[in-house]
Amino acid sequence: MWSKILAFFSKNVVKSQPITPQPPVAEQKPIPQVQVAPPVQAAPVTDPLEFWKAWCKKAIDISQSFEGSDPWANITGNFDGAYLTCGALGFTWKYNNQPPMILKFLAQAGAARAKELMPKYWDIYLNAANLGENGGAGIVASWSNGSAHVQKDVSDELRALWRSPEMIKIQVETAWAMMGNFAYKKCVEGQKYFNLSEPKFSHYAYWFDQGVLNGTGNTVQFGEETSTNKATVIDWCKTTTIGYAIRDLKNNSEIWDMKFDLSPKDQQALFIMAYLRAIKSRQQFMPVTMNRRGTVALGDGFVNGDRRSFDWKV
Repeated sequence: MWSKILAFFSKNVVKSQPITPQPPVAEQKPIPQVQVAPPVQAAPVTDPLEFWKAWCKKAIDISQSFEGSDPWANITGNFDGAYLTCGALGFTWKYNNQPPMILKFLAQAGAARAKELMPKYWDIYLNAANLGENGGAGIVASWSNGSAHVQKDVSDELRALWRSPEMIKIQVETAWAMMGNFAYKKCVEGQKYFNLSEPKFSHYAYWFDQGVLNGTGNTVQFGEETSTNKATVIDWCKTTTIGYAIRDLKNNSEIWDMKFDLSPKDQQALFIMAYLRAIKSRQQFMPVTMNRRGTVALGDGFVNGDRRSFDWKV
């Protein structure tokens, strides 16, 4: 079975030039052309767990492209009430993602390396981490004062830390623990539900991105998609007027209206589930959630102003 899995896995792919989701502005750039990424080559894997971890690394590439234009760093301020967001997958302070990672960096790389990367702000950052999610929130939030932009001198040092090989390793480990293992379990569950002979990377990427953007809880269950239909979803995409990335959502309604009927039944089901999960989100984030998840489900769509195309034909 694993040889078959690896054979089709090597065809899955993604690449894009994204921008970090920000509060809406009056002017948006013209719609870009479809981006079709080259094939991904997977190294031979003999351990099944290592196979899923390899898929996790590929899913990171997709989701981090949605998170921002600075792979592995993507420093964002407190515009959304998360205090501070850093890293490839938007690890937030609010949900206690960052503090453990900072302490892990100290344990693995040492204080000298940390101060080399953050000569001015490491001690403050470490103090905030030691104070924990609640105790350190005010410290890190003060670096942006409610804006999406962190003050430049702090942002430069944070980028140096989060781009470092040591922190990249920690990000990958954390991604597997938080989203990768969740996506693996949902992917296997979906394989059984849809009666597929093999798991599909498109499913894994879908669930991984839910873990990134919406967390691993409050999940739409398999079978719930039968409660609605394509017409309901497309109409919602066309008529929604509140939230970030409305223009993308309306552009996607046209793409998805045609793409849905050309997609396998399992991808259609994930698309409907994307809508059911999107409407559980806070209203301003409903369009963003649908844009990301609907695009992964059907393999085509706009996210953050860029059109993404995935080869889910395997």
